[in-house]
Amino acid sequence: TESNQWVDQAMAKVRRVLDQDGYLVDDEGRIRAAVTRPLTEMPLDQLADPAAIEEHLRRLDETGSTDPPLAISSAKAILEATCKHVLEELGEPYDDKADIPVLVKAVQRALKIHPESIAPTAKGRESIIRTLSNLSQVAIGLAELRNEYGPDHGRTRTTTGLGPRHAHLAIGASQTFCRFLLETLRDRRAAETSTT
Repeated sequence: TESNQWVDQAMAKVRRVLDQDGYLVDDEGRIRAAVTRPLTEMPLDQLADPAAIEEHLRRLDETGSTDPPLAISSAKAILEATCKHVLEELGEPYDDKADIPVLVKAVQRALKIHPESIAPTAKGRESIIRTLSNLSQVAIGLAELRNEYGPDHGRTRTTTGLGPRHAHLAIGASQTFCRFLLETLRDRRAAETSTT
């Protein structure tokens, strides 16, 4: 028991020193560079239960640079989970088996950020419509990328040609889309609160 306490104290000290130098020791005792989760800046506090998204974030932390196909798949999963969570928060029904284009359109309409919902007199209307359309195409493109390169669907051939830059592209794309949805949800709620 005394030796266990000594080991625990020594490990705690090692973890503190490594943490100061930008490293961490995971649960299996492996030392690795501390990686900031790409989506932790998202306002997850807007969600009643963000556990599923946090799980995807942990997976990205662990595999983002080392397993690009899994990172691409996880980035798509975060997109899908975020769309569903936002729809749930707004009390909007959705088909749990709906694909990304359907979910993206539904969440954009529910948040009133669908290109068709921009007022004809809005300043910069054409630019706003183009940007929102392109943002939805990023989400749809990421889902298609996952279908081509993700490890899902019992692939019979190995995926080649992907590197960390492809994983970072997928992570960054999902980060931008998900953050925009959640910040829009937050702002809508704040506006509703200020008018009541």
